[in-house]
Amino acid sequence: MKKISAVTLSTLLASSMFASGAMADNYFGVGVGSADLEGVDDSSFKIFGGTRNGNLGFEVAYHDFGKPEESYPGLYYASLEPTGIEFSGVGYMPVSPTMDFFGKIGLLMWDVDATFTDYTVPVTLTGSEDGNDLIYGVGLQFNSSNNFSLRVEYQASTLDVEGEDIDLENWSVGATFKF
Repeated sequence: MKKISAVTLSTLLASSMFASGAMADNYFGVGVGSADLEGVDDSSFKIFGGTRNGNLGFEVAYHDFGKPEESYPGLYYASLEPTGIEFSGVGYMPVSPTMDFFGKIGLLMWDVDATFTDYTVPVTLTGSEDGNDLIYGVGLQFNSSNNFSLRVEYQASTLDVEGEDIDLENWSVGATFKF
């Protein structure tokens, strides 16, 4: 129910924000980077799209935060696979005619698949947990032409997994295409 409410609220917010007669820029993009989940790093990627009207925007993204793994030979192996859907409001501040600073805040609807193997017993446990948490970020966008931009972005969230806070950070480099 929380996910349906979040999607409905985000859709209504975006449609009311950009329902005016002003021209909005619609865009889609991809990003690659590095995700850090409680000190364990792995590569990440995201696919995103959004709309921008002046200095305000709305963005939706799918994140794959990789598969951070940790092991000690002969004792244990552990891995987590976090993914998520993000709905964020974005504020842009032009720094120059070709560069924008941006900040974003929104909702991350996440899912984490976990595997733990204890080689001393031996036993393997698997499970999955999902939830909704705040996600925020900042970045720089370099506008090289009317239809193409490059961006560098940092995003962070604290996932509440069964009462435990798990810090998630993601640095990425991406490209956007306006249509």
